[in-house]
Amino acid sequence: MKTIVLTHEIRLSDGNVSPSHIEATDQIDAAYIYDMVKGGFYDTDTVATRLRRYPIERHLADVSVKEVW
Repeated sequence: MKTIVLTHEIRLSDGNVSPSHIEATDQIDAAYIYDMVKGGFYDTDTVATRLRRYPIERHLADVSVKEVW
Protein backbone atom coordinates (compact mmCIF):
# COMPACT_ATOMS: atom_id res chain seq x y z
CA MET A 1 0.00 0.00 0.00
CA LYS A 2 1.32 3.41 -0.99
CA THR A 3 1.57 5.93 1.85
CA ILE A 4 2.05 9.66 1.38
CA VAL A 5 2.58 12.50 3.83
CA LEU A 6 0.57 15.54 2.76
CA THR A 7 2.48 18.81 2.90
CA HIS A 8 2.41 22.43 1.81
CA GLU A 9 5.41 24.19 0.34
CA ILE A 10 5.50 27.85 1.31
CA ARG A 11 7.65 30.13 -0.84
CA LEU A 12 9.28 32.52 1.62
CA SER A 13 9.79 35.34 -0.88
CA ASP A 14 6.08 36.04 -1.33
CA GLY A 15 4.14 33.60 0.88
CA ASN A 16 2.75 31.53 -2.01
CA VAL A 17 1.48 28.17 -0.73
CA SER A 18 1.44 25.06 -2.94
CA PRO A 19 0.15 21.62 -1.98
CA SER A 20 2.73 18.87 -2.11
CA HIS A 21 3.44 15.42 -0.71
CA ILE A 22 6.30 13.13 0.26
CA GLU A 23 6.05 9.42 -0.54
CA ALA A 24 6.72 6.91 2.23
CA THR A 25 7.37 3.20 1.98
CA ASP A 26 5.19 2.27 4.98
CA GLN A 27 3.59 3.65 8.14
CA ILE A 28 6.87 3.62 10.07
CA ASP A 29 8.59 5.60 7.32
CA ALA A 30 5.62 8.02 7.23
CA ALA A 31 5.99 8.66 10.96
CA TYR A 32 9.71 9.33 10.46
CA ILE A 33 8.99 11.74 7.58
CA TYR A 34 6.31 13.44 9.69
CA ASP A 35 8.88 14.10 12.45
CA MET A 36 11.43 15.32 9.89
CA VAL A 37 8.96 17.79 8.36
CA LYS A 38 8.05 19.11 11.82
CA GLY A 39 11.76 19.47 12.59
CA GLY A 40 12.42 21.53 9.46
CA PHE A 41 14.56 18.95 7.63
CA TYR A 42 12.83 19.65 4.29
CA ASP A 43 13.10 23.45 4.61
CA THR A 44 15.45 25.37 2.32
CA ASP A 45 16.53 29.01 2.11
CA THR A 46 13.60 29.74 -0.22
CA VAL A 47 10.86 27.22 0.74
CA ALA A 48 9.36 26.08 4.04
CA THR A 49 7.67 22.67 4.01
CA ARG A 50 4.84 22.18 6.48
CA LEU A 51 2.33 19.43 7.18
CA ARG A 52 -1.12 19.68 5.61
CA ARG A 53 -3.93 19.22 8.11
CA TYR A 54 -7.67 19.14 7.78
CA PRO A 55 -9.92 20.82 8.63
CA ILE A 56 -8.19 24.09 7.75
CA GLU A 57 -8.56 25.35 11.33
CA ARG A 58 -6.07 22.66 12.39
CA HIS A 59 -3.25 23.78 10.07
CA LEU A 60 0.05 24.26 11.81
CA ALA A 61 0.78 27.96 12.22
CA ASP A 62 4.55 27.95 12.57
CA VAL A 63 5.73 29.96 9.56
CA SER A 64 5.79 33.74 9.64
CA VAL A 65 6.26 35.17 6.18
CA LYS A 66 5.94 38.71 7.51
CA GLU A 67 9.58 38.56 8.60
CA VAL A 68 10.81 38.09 5.01
CA TRP A 69 8.50 40.59 3.30
